[in-house]
Amino acid sequence: MKLIYLKGGEEMKKLLFLFLIVVFVFVSCNESYISEKTIPAEKAIAKENTAVTSVPVLEKMTIPETVSVIGVGDMMLGSNYPSEKYLPQKNILENVEDILKDANIVCGNYEGTFLDKGTTTKNCSECFSFRTPENYAKFLKGFTFISLANNHSNDFGSEGCKNTIKSLTENKISFAGLKGYPYSIVEKNGIKFGFCAFGPDEYSGIFHFSDASKIIKEAKKQCDVLIVNFHTGAEGQNAQHVTRKTEYFLGENRGDPYHLAREAIDAGADIVFMEGPHVTRAIDLYKNRFIAYSLGDFATYGQFNTTGVYGIAPAIKVVVNSHGEFQKGYIYSIKLIDKGIPIVDKDKTVIKKIIELEKTDVPKAPLIIKDNGIIEKRSK
Repeated sequence: MKLIYLKGGEEMKKLLFLFLIVVFVFVSCNESYISEKTIPAEKAIAKENTAVTSVPVLEKMTIPETVSVIGVGDMMLGSNYPSEKYLPQKNILENVEDILKDANIVCGNYEGTFLDKGTTTKNCSECFSFRTPENYAKFLKGFTFISLANNHSNDFGSEGCKNTIKSLTENKISFAGLKGYPYSIVEKNGIKFGFCAFGPDEYSGIFHFSDASKIIKEAKKQCDVLIVNFHTGAEGQNAQHVTRKTEYFLGENRGDPYHLAREAIDAGADIVFMEGPHVTRAIDLYKNRFIAYSLGDFATYGQFNTTGVYGIAPAIKVVVNSHGEFQKGYIYSIKLIDKGIPIVDKDKTVIKKIIELEKTDVPKAPLIIKDNGIIEKRSK
């Protein structure tokens, strides 16, 4: 660039040159400061990647301050076993799909198998066996993670398990709980989310409660936020309360939900979702990590009791920071109509139920549940 100057000759030229140098240094330093402050220090991602590519730091990675996770309870989208009359001819989740879009991560438990044909391996005339056609797995596309650690995952033996895995994989849905699949990891917005699931021990092919601590510790090494699912607790309308002791159903040890949740968090879990009783239970906070003791039945078609307390359930949205620490939450109130189709409950019945259970079962929980479903930490 040709410099133009007046009287003063060389002195004016030197002054102008020095001024341009000062301006250049100031702008460069200021840009560097902004870039360093934009990304949280604990991730240190920018420095590691600078040498790899010339993409500006601000475009490489921005870690969100908070992330959201929705958890729902038991699901069974219909079964063509033992009769086609138990199979709906539509997606029973269509009325709640907008709710499932309202979080970064969505989790649920699927009771049964995705299998077109086959005979149950259960030797029990009064046992339920659920066989959902494989193409119905596409209705779960709103879910990030599905738990398969429950008492119906092995209803149709190894063939049912194999086809369930195939159906979920084809629809890009992550899962855990079956032997060989201890946990899943999914990365979103620069955060690695982990998921693992456990159930009662009489069901071959799933990970048992006793496996939990070891697997949780290993999974936590691979992720930032770890979600743990337990299929646990006694069943029925008399099983709405958190007992803080081992619970049984039909003589089977169904675990101690209260202490299982705490042991999981001690091992590294950040969010604990539970289901199994087919009714809703209270929520809790331990070491600033969220616990739902039972999320009830979210979508169960054809062969389930949906009257009274069986027919209401929450979809709980949990907001945590990038380390998994609870920030706030929200309860969507769901009710089951017809043969088990979920819709939004404008009367917010399940919110009232959880508030009631909170007072009796975990009165010292550091949570406040408002009538509109908002969950906040209690001020000290």
